[in-house]
Amino acid sequence: MYDKIRIKTVVEGHWIQDWEFFKYRQWKKDYPGQYFPTVWPTNWNREEMHNLTIEFSMPKLWYGNNILEVNEFDVYNIITKLQKQLRKMRIIIPVDVLWCKSLISNLEICKNINVDEVPVWVLIDYFRKLPPPCRFMILEDDIYKAQRRIGQCRFVGERHEVTCYDKTREVIDRPQSNIAEFYCYKPMPNILRFEVRLKKEALQSILGKEKGIITLSDLAHNYKLYDKVIEKYWKPFVKASKYIPIYASPEVQLAQIKHKLSPEEYKNLLLFKFLEEEQGFIYAKEYFKRELKENIPKITALYRKYPLVEIVKPRYQLMDKLDQIISHPRWWRTMEDVFKPNEQPFEFTECLVQDWWSTKDSAKYLGIGERAVQNKCRDGEIPCCLVGGKYRLKKSDVMNYLYQQKLAKKNPETI
Repeated sequence: MYDKIRIKTVVEGHWIQDWEFFKYRQWKKDYPGQYFPTVWPTNWNREEMHNLTIEFSMPKLWYGNNILEVNEFDVYNIITKLQKQLRKMRIIIPVDVLWCKSLISNLEICKNINVDEVPVWVLIDYFRKLPPPCRFMILEDDIYKAQRRIGQCRFVGERHEVTCYDKTREVIDRPQSNIAEFYCYKPMPNILRFEVRLKKEALQSILGKEKGIITLSDLAHNYKLYDKVIEKYWKPFVKASKYIPIYASPEVQLAQIKHKLSPEEYKNLLLFKFLEEEQGFIYAKEYFKRELKENIPKITALYRKYPLVEIVKPRYQLMDKLDQIISHPRWWRTMEDVFKPNEQPFEFTECLVQDWWSTKDSAKYLGIGERAVQNKCRDGEIPCCLVGGKYRLKKSDVMNYLYQQKLAKKNPETI
């Protein structure tokens, strides 16, 4: 729950015992592989008292990684560990000073979610379509351009920011201690990280402290802080999701599959998709067979595997499950808990990959009710067949029907 935190404390000059040792970061050579906080003093003078800024990650300090989570009950033990690490850096600060006399200037509250087989980029792309959770927040597009649209979604304000990103990619790219030993023989799960970063003013507003300082002691005794943060920064997403369907844009899917295909396959797939959108599935298939003399079974197999169209995902299969996990978190204590599958896994069904659709799948694609699809099947508007008393429709027929409807709207008949 708590991750990176920044505190400012007033220290005496003699609390840093060896300035040369501190200046050249000698502790990283003496204790390789250990996690140490980032410390920087301002206007240092051994004979006076000055501010000392300390920034550290609570999970990394306690567990060695920030996949596992810490809560209010761990804060005091973590501060004790922080004092020990500072002592190795030859910075002597009493625990009571860290505990009761240090001002919190920045705080990160986060939740890591194992979303099983659901690709994290689908959720990231979906969150980018939602409105910001608070007023005066904007969607930040200029950060992490290399991972844009796939790696993260970041809403930024003056006092706070909300970020959702692919934690699995970060862990693989920058391995942390005691994690690599697990995913070397177990598959690395898809982990979505929901992170809220609060500055001092936003934290004071949530805790109801308009004036005065917020210390680590206050943080440890505010058991409802997580609930308040989730109510303010997560619940607006849940509310907005009821009006925005979940799907992945073709650009995101193309970026994901491009590295898996040869240039020729990639070109044929793009061309097939273009013809399917303009003239329909049947026309695209006949064009490839007649004009390009391509292997039609191979092209259609690629199209079924990578449809490059909207991935239809009912909202209740994803957002409600995410809301349940984030609103009622289960604290991970061991790495085995992280890597084992969820008891109630997320459902990830790409109905567009299927050759045959039910009336329910067809209704989702067409954007109409299931009863309306049944009526169109009964009246012969959409080709179908009866299997066990239920209508079954070919994917190509449904796509061609939608194409004809769009074409009729663009070129209405004149009387």
